[in-house]
Amino acid sequence: MLTDNRCAQKQPIHGLGTVWALLAMGPILALLPAHPAQAAEVPFSTTNTVEGDFDYAYCVRAADINGDGHMDILACGYEADTVAWWENDGTGSLWTIHTIDDAFQGPTCVEAADIDGDGDLTF
Repeated sequence: MLTDNRCAQKQPIHGLGTVWALLAMGPILALLPAHPAQAAEVPFSTTNTVEGDFDYAYCVRAADINGDGHMDILACGYEADTVAWWENDGTGSLWTIHTIDDAFQGPTCVEAADIDGDGDLTF
């Protein structure tokens, strides 16, 4: 049973071949199979953890932030006072963190959208 889950979103993640649930739970950002039948095939383990030390992970979203065709992960950490994104290498198993702001006091929600109409995502 997952406890302390703050946010979840279902999204196909490139390289993993299925729809995954992105979860923000305490200090952890994790991926779990979104369909119960797939959970037996891919049990939760550290291989499904995108980030294990993101203090009070509060909100998580999937978006192709860098425009490479792979879904990346955008999240905020309430007690970390941080908004960051994790770059998907295309396999869905290697994630590189990019800090957007590490002095944002208590963020609770983050979204990615093309706000100015230039074709690039803004957060």
